Amino acid sequence: MKLRIVVAALAVVMAASAAAYPDSGQQQWNKQMCGSNSWERIKTPVTEFAVSDSTGTCVNATEFKTRFAVGRVIRDISWQYPNIASGYVPEGEPTCASWRDTCFHYPVQQRYDGHPVISFSSWLTPGTYNESVDTWFSPVKSRHSVQTRAGDTEIMIWTAYPGIDDRSHFVAYATIDGMRFGIMSWEAWNSWRYVAYLWLNAPHVGSGRFLTVRGLALNPFFANAEQHGWLHSSEYLWAVDLGFELVRGGLHNNIHDYSLTGVK
Repeated sequence: MKLRIVVAALAVVMAASAAAYPDSGQQQWNKQMCGSNSWERIKTPVTEFAVSDSTGTCVNATEFKTRFAVGRVIRDISWQYPNIASGYVPEGEPTCASWRDTCFHYPVQQRYDGHPVISFSSWLTPGTYNESVDTWFSPVKSRHSVQTRAGDTEIMIWTAYPGIDDRSHFVAYATIDGMRFGIMSWEAWNSWRYVAYLWLNAPHVGSGRFLTVRGLALNPFFANAEQHGWLHSSEYLWAVDLGFELVRGGLHNNIHDYSLTGVK
């Protein structure tokens, strides 16, 4: 599958009441989660996901649709991360409710992870944040919780980052599937490795942007991280998430038409 990215500006600045959920469609949300770091499972014919709120946000989600929206920002908290997840949520509980369900299998060693590919559309509003894919690896098969991260590796792909200029932190550059990325990497204070790929042509938001990403393969990013010695093929992939790391704003950001395929 060939990667395709479409960025569109809003042709006419819509009134606030009309701009809440530009993806339209179903707006009868199954549940609203507010500021509790709670999550709700979403079932699809292929697998199961979980939508999570964060400490300072209210998130709207539906039971059978791979989409979520930031319905309220209760307070700005740096790097809070409302998201849709596959694998293990922060408490270490799997997004798959039961072994009887059809699900991807986590944890899986990177060398055997199949061919994970992400596609999605999003609406980006003004603010300071990133829109990012967030993947987690652990050297230990039995440990899957962001509460215990020593020795883990976090690899992010930033597809948009309005209000953020991290060029001074780039340690390398890479061209992956025709896209040019600046790379940040460091060891965090509690001994886990952080790696982020920032798309250099990421859209400026202004009054708002639609962003569509089709066919974003994850393994080329993992392979690049291996080449730099930041990841090992024996490490276990235990989560693939997509969301917004909010610093300020981001009200009415949403992800819709999300899919993750190919995970073993």
